[in-house]
Amino acid sequence: MSPGMHEITHWLRQNGLEQYSDVFVRHAIGFDVLGQLSDSDFSELGIAIGDRYRLKKALSTIHSEESLLMDNQAHFRQLTVLFSDLVGSTRLSTQLDAEQYRRVMQRYHQTVATVMNQYDGTVTNFEGDGVMVLFGFPLAHEDVPDRAVCAAMDSVVAVAKLQGFENEPLQSRIGIATGEVVVGDQFGVGLSRHFAVSGSTPNLAARLQTLAESNGIVASDATIRLTKTAFNTTQLPPTQVKGIPDAIQAFAVDGAKTANGGLPVNKVHRASLIARKSEYNQLKHNWQSTLTGTGMVSMLLGEAGIGKSRLVEEFIQDLSSEQLASFSCLPRYQNSMLHPLIEQLRDSMCLSALTSDAEIRNKIVKLP
Repeated sequence: MSPGMHEITHWLRQNGLEQYSDVFVRHAIGFDVLGQLSDSDFSELGIAIGDRYRLKKALSTIHSEESLLMDNQAHFRQLTVLFSDLVGSTRLSTQLDAEQYRRVMQRYHQTVATVMNQYDGTVTNFEGDGVMVLFGFPLAHEDVPDRAVCAAMDSVVAVAKLQGFENEPLQSRIGIATGEVVVGDQFGVGLSRHFAVSGSTPNLAARLQTLAESNGIVASDATIRLTKTAFNTTQLPPTQVKGIPDAIQAFAVDGAKTANGGLPVNKVHRASLIARKSEYNQLKHNWQSTLTGTGMVSMLLGEAGIGKSRLVEEFIQDLSSEQLASFSCLPRYQNSMLHPLIEQLRDSMCLSALTSDAEIRNKIVKLP
């Protein structure tokens, strides 16, 4: 498969359209011609109508990113930078021949890149056994630090499923820092895009990575503060690192913090509930109907900031004596519709992120 076709098959998988990979490869459809396909072409290829629109939407995102960077000018942004390192790569290079080592590194790089893409992270550089990723550029989100930490946790788990010398699981460690950077020239296209990044934040992320244990994650104070207590962390002693004059404050990330079976804990205070009596009473009525055996679904719609979450919070608080399970669907998990249920099961079964598939199966079999 040519490099161009490899890129587009990865892009299809990233956008949930991997079922068309064979069709695109068979007809030699790359990024250079994809935008020129007509509806009749899509029909001939057997692409469903809904997926045609998904293809066009995903393609328009690429075009908007390219137009943003056409002027090749530097952009001054606050970003979250992630640096992933493969533990023991030097020892691994002496245990494997050159070709075996190259394949292991390729699998490692591809695995990390795939996870980062799922959270809209931009892999900007592969430095030997290190991978640097930007969160917040060129795609910006309001929960950038959260995405970076979640991507780090998923990446550690995914890398641990890879095998190195004598089928020994690979291990990685990750550093995450948030701060102001200058993102400059763009090199390459598609998955081969690289950005020149300057500022102290990338250096800090790389240094924090050295403080992490194997399969561990260390994040800067700024990153953890911006996640609004969404993760369990352990504060590390102030540490002096190379290249940074002052001692830094960092945190080891122990996992996602949840309450009520999957609802991220990020509430800072409880504001008064104002002018929502009718909506609240409707929720109570629906709940009572449910208790009598009539299944109900309630949906709250409204613009951001109007008080939807606050109303639900008040409703849940008043039902504290009831047996209640709460689940939260977050934008960064849009490609995993069962994520809330999976997290609830993992929590109830006391599974860690690194629990093996075999252990999980054994626990499921033993469930009453």
